[in-house]
Amino acid sequence: MGLLDIHAVINYEKIAPILGLHPTNKLSGFLQCPFCSSYTWSLHQDNSSLEQWYYCANCKKTDTVLAMAAELLRLTEFEVVEYVSQYHNYSFKQDD
Repeated sequence: MGLLDIHAVINYEKIAPILGLHPTNKLSGFLQCPFCSSYTWSLHQDNSSLEQWYYCANCKKTDTVLAMAAELLRLTEFEVVEYVSQYHNYSFKQDD
């Protein structure tokens, strides 16, 4: 599994159920922020790498979706990749 595959696996739609959040594949509009609970949270995606990131206009938190999952699950980003991959029955090599 390459980097693009990892970003396809580690997207908000796939990790939301693991975090107890509402899954969506929308990259526009406002969602409920998992940190401050306001409906000012938005998702964005880099078209080249497919990596998703978020921004909350209320609490000003911003980072990648992978980093958000790591913070909320209290894991490293590598552990999140392993956890989400196992949850969705994907496999990857440690070199990826």
